[in-house]
Amino acid sequence: MNCTPIQEAGAAINNRCYYAGTDHQDVIANSQRDAVTVAGTASLGRGFELFGDATFGRTKFKQESPSYGSNTYGPASTGTLAQNYIPLPVGHPQNPTAATAALRYRFAEDVRAELDRKLTQLETKLKLESSASQSSASQSSASESSASQSFKSQSLELENLHARMRRVATEVLGAVEAEYSLQVQAGDDLTPRFLAAKEAALERAAKLLEEKMPRGSVPERMRVLLHRAESELHELEAHLEENEDENIARMDRVLRAWRDLER
Repeated sequence: MNCTPIQEAGAAINNRCYYAGTDHQDVIANSQRDAVTVAGTASLGRGFELFGDATFGRTKFKQESPSYGSNTYGPASTGTLAQNYIPLPVGHPQNPTAATAALRYRFAEDVRAELDRKLTQLETKLKLESSASQSSASQSSASESSASQSFKSQSLELENLHARMRRVATEVLGAVEAEYSLQVQAGDDLTPRFLAAKEAALERAAKLLEEKMPRGSVPERMRVLLHRAESELHELEAHLEENEDENIARMDRVLRAWRDLER
């Protein structure tokens, strides 16, 4: 892979590619297994017999699984965050504690700018007022260290990104709920609303496919119905000229079911 290597003396990943942090990590170890079994019997006379067996086995494993020191997390020379962690403030969904938590990472790039760009595109498409690049940081006192000011700035920026992602998700979810005529559930937790939307998509897809709802979890049922829709689409395409009008109408229903399951 051709890429710019990380240049940070003393770090275990110095001179390593930005995007190949696990190029020396074997997921499946190379192994060699050998086994020999020996069995034998000997007659002792008078109806007695001596028998025995033995098995010898040997297994060799060869696997690269290097460990990294704490100085390999978030090397500062890549121009990412000022600290080697991402601060998660109190109240953040991934921080259930009563104090600011640190998310350790080994990313070689800061994705906040890309998130900001993608969110701006979504906000424009959804006609939402963009809050990109808004700074809600208050004036820091002169006595605060630069590290403390940086920490607060990053925390506020992450809170802003999270709020924007939630607003976009809520807007999209609301449109889906309107399409399926679902009643909007009260509360800040979006999980029940997402689950209800998935169930509605499954029910409509099964109805369009004229299939009985399969058993299992939501992902399992989606896989079964999606496989059924794709199989029928291939079958309809192969015989489209036969009963053309009927097959086109059926294909339209199957395509609608497929879109429900793919969204």
